[in-house]
Amino acid sequence: MSLNSQAEVIGSQPLPGSQCYIPPATPLDTPATSNPQQIAVRSKHAQLKQGKSAKFSQDVAATQNGRKLTANTATYNQKAQTLTAQGNVKYQDNLLSVDSKKIETNLKSNATHIDNAKYRFNDRNGRGSAKDIKMGADRTLSMKKAVYTACPPGDDSWSLSASSIHIDKSRDWAVAHNAVFHIHDIPVLYLPYFTYPISNKRQTGFLFPGLTSSTKNGADISAPFYWNMAPNYDLTLTPRYMSKRGNQLKSSFRYLAGGQLGEIDYEYLPDDRIADETRSLFHWQNNGRIGLHWHINTTYSHVSDPNYFSDLGSTYVSSTDQLLQQGKVNYEDTNWNAGILVNNYQILGNTESPHKILPELHYFGLWNTGLGDLNFGFKSQLVRFTDSDPTVYTGERYHFEPSLQLPLSVPGGYLNSQISLLQTYYNQDTKGDSALASHVSRTIPEYRVNTGLNFDRDFSLWGSDYRQTIEPQVQYLYIPYRNQSDIGIYDTAPLEQDYFGMFRERRYSGLDRIADANQITAGATTRFLNAQNEEKFRLSVAQIFYFKPSRVTLPDSEDTIERGHSALAFEGDINFSHDWYFHSGLQLNRKNNKVNDSNAALEWKPAADKLVQLNYRYGLPNGTLKDEINQIGMKLSWPLRQNIHLVGSYYQDLYVHRNIESILGVRYDSCCWAAQVSLRRTLSQHYDEDGNLEPLGEIDKAIHFQFMLKGLGVSNSTAAYRKMMNSGRFPYGHPFYLNN
Repeated sequence: MSLNSQAEVIGSQPLPGSQCYIPPATPLDTPATSNPQQIAVRSKHAQLKQGKSAKFSQDVAATQNGRKLTANTATYNQKAQTLTAQGNVKYQDNLLSVDSKKIETNLKSNATHIDNAKYRFNDRNGRGSAKDIKMGADRTLSMKKAVYTACPPGDDSWSLSASSIHIDKSRDWAVAHNAVFHIHDIPVLYLPYFTYPISNKRQTGFLFPGLTSSTKNGADISAPFYWNMAPNYDLTLTPRYMSKRGNQLKSSFRYLAGGQLGEIDYEYLPDDRIADETRSLFHWQNNGRIGLHWHINTTYSHVSDPNYFSDLGSTYVSSTDQLLQQGKVNYEDTNWNAGILVNNYQILGNTESPHKILPELHYFGLWNTGLGDLNFGFKSQLVRFTDSDPTVYTGERYHFEPSLQLPLSVPGGYLNSQISLLQTYYNQDTKGDSALASHVSRTIPEYRVNTGLNFDRDFSLWGSDYRQTIEPQVQYLYIPYRNQSDIGIYDTAPLEQDYFGMFRERRYSGLDRIADANQITAGATTRFLNAQNEEKFRLSVAQIFYFKPSRVTLPDSEDTIERGHSALAFEGDINFSHDWYFHSGLQLNRKNNKVNDSNAALEWKPAADKLVQLNYRYGLPNGTLKDEINQIGMKLSWPLRQNIHLVGSYYQDLYVHRNIESILGVRYDSCCWAAQVSLRRTLSQHYDEDGNLEPLGEIDKAIHFQFMLKGLGVSNSTAAYRKMMNSGRFPYGHPFYLNN
């Protein structure tokens, strides 16, 4: 059996000033030698026999090849090249510091034998005692009747005693036989064979188990086993026992080979006693390169049933109603790139299924024409859309988009103009849909010009010097109207109309609807920068003014034809008093003085490990959001004491006045052990037998506990509480865009 951590482990020594800092051993006062292979000895008395031996007594000190020793007496055997020291022996090398009664070392091979020793490692936390220590010429250690702990001196919270402990310094790995774990002086666990790491290198072994008790799964126990298969790939197997559901096996295989970085995850529950079915999850993520030009990206996720995430959860895939199954291969050169894409989804429940892309070929290039700054661009796409439902229309789309681009810039501003020709051809199998045409050819010109200026001024505010910038920008966009109602919707949806979206040339993603436009977007950004060039304040405002209302809309959508002007979009960030941050985004419909979308966050972060954030989100259904959202939330990460850290999360739905999720976690870190406990109350929604999402859902309550011994492989405390803060449906987000 072994214990180890997979990736993040405690380093050798904490920083000075930490409560767990163990100062290095006081160097022994021994004589210096110019030749490391020779031995230098100092003492008050010496008896020499030429060519045979030498005896030293009273304040003996010796140095040889980086090893130092002091003792009451010492004997040097010149023929055997051994030094034997006795009485109040102190020994130091680059690995150990030892107090002992007797030590014998071979000056030629460095093999050393130590009796009745108290030892400590010099390059990491770790100390103990042993009846007998043998140090091999290869720097291995073999200890008999040994005790080991990673706790600092004076703290015996835990220890490991064993009949023998063997340490391989080359592998940073230890093996113990007949080992007994002690909590203080109480024996708690016997292991006939036990291995553990003595450094932060990845090693094969069991990770620390986790214990959870929840209303939906009962007692939930997991015991991960980490297999360091090779330097470039590893495997984690996690048996999981749920008292209400049964036994599950989770596996995660990571690899780095041939320029490819990826992870393959599989979870299997053979017989869920509640759902009365076999349940599984498969996830594959791969990103890599082949040579200098080829890029490969793959994402594939699949679950056995729609309620897998709400019942069993997953650390690999986010809970959603669509699981992406996508593969991309791209070739990139200096001025152009081309690629192939296949795209599919697993749909959970009765969610409307998007079309599959099997496959898509795309090409993009941009070249300078040699006429000053004038560039020629070209985009093309050939894509085939299919659907698993035989009654749904399918089609093929061929798109070509040449363009001329003229970017001009001066220190105080810029002027960018572009003219494009969008030529698209559709070949559709309408499946009897009378609104669609079998063949559609669409040609649309597009003209866009964007210009902006940069002004700045220096001023003083409340005794501090600042620089303010004012950055107005204006964009004109013209796209003539074309009736596109005979084209099916394959990959098109409304885009978010926030401040940045106001300056897009397209209203919809994809190419199935190119919205007509004859409009001007006016916007401005102002920034305040302090004397250290840190951005302390930023405010952006933009609005679109329509010369003609857009006539192109999506079928069966709430997207309306806008007249006069769009909503007014605000984005703002403030950093005041160094520790306080505030962000707000707002889209205000000035026709009815109603808010279409808004978000806000107030954060106090006085230190790297101290954080309090309040956040709010509101949004109306707009094609991006399916349902109206009105939520308020809170995130907390705060050290109560030097070794106690509190993490909290709370989210409330203001429409139905219901708590969506609340998490409270506490982690305790001592110098040699850690424990964390978290209480969770989450709202989970299930799909019924007909695939419809239950509107109210149910509340699941859970308590999670984990205990870890440091020095036997334990996750870093900072990473642990950040992981606690990012757990659940609402991970911590940093919404601030200030450049500081």
